[in-house]
Amino acid sequence: FKREVEVPAAALEGNVPLLRLGGASFRMALWVNGRKAAESIQCLTPLDFDLGGLLKPGKNELVIAVTGREGLVDIARKCFISPCSGPAAGIREPVQLEFLPPVAVEDLFVTTSVKRKRVDFKLTVVNRGKEEAETTSRLLIRTQEEPRQVLAEAKGEAVKVPPGGTVVAKLGLDWIAPQLWDLHRPVLYDAVAQLWRGGRLEDEQAQSFGFREFEIRGRDFYLNGRK
Repeated sequence: FKREVEVPAAALEGNVPLLRLGGASFRMALWVNGRKAAESIQCLTPLDFDLGGLLKPGKNELVIAVTGREGLVDIARKCFISPCSGPAAGIREPVQLEFLPPVAVEDLFVTTSVKRKRVDFKLTVVNRGKEEAETTSRLLIRTQEEPRQVLAEAKGEAVKVPPGGTVVAKLGLDWIAPQLWDLHRPVLYDAVAQLWRGGRLEDEQAQSFGFREFEIRGRDFYLNGRK
């Protein structure tokens, strides 16, 4: 698979270029402008590749090569070196080239509790830079019907993220959604995680979620307290 992409010079200034794949089966390798950048046998696992120092302003050529299941065979040991089940060889979406700040939101995990009328968040912050960074997190909850309407918000404490490392910040709110997620009405909200450094918004990521709680009592299954 080969694609030529145009990269503005401004996109590379102070940002980390990241190529994201939904997956690539079975063995894969990536070349950027004729240079081998990465190789993986993770198959169906989402993949992130840091292309720092490989991209240049203007036209760039990206090549992704994949093999069939035979690419996972270790002939000497007569075995597969990675799981080989699943669909045919190829690349899975999404395929995205993103330009992120060195300190960015890596992941946002949302946990809701109808019983406790509470929502908790685990915010993973990654530092792809070369120096320690101090950042403060802020969490906004918005409706999808009216994205500008903020229903609730929380602010975390300042955390220091080492260069090349990650830190998990935990935030929580005593809050319950006006409308719970239900099988007949799957209402969704957006949790928006923001990273602030020196009074400036550094990065932002949104995660959709439904406010719901599943339980198993004996042999019965409950949703939001109802059998």
